[in-house]
Amino acid sequence: MGGAFSLCLIFTDDLKKEAVRLAGTSGRTLPQIAKDLGVGFQVYRTGNSNFMMLIF
Repeated sequence: MGGAFSLCLIFTDDLKKEAVRLAGTSGRTLPQIAKDLGVGFQVYRTGNSNFMMLIF
């Protein structure tokens, strides 16, 4: 029988800083940046506002 395993990804502060830099300077959308960096992307909708964020 196969054993269970879990995958733990550690996102460094440098990766997070690069994501912020790209979001402010690259002209790409957050979904594009998330895909390039291999991280998640989520849109939150509250009332009349949409919030987009990268998920590390």
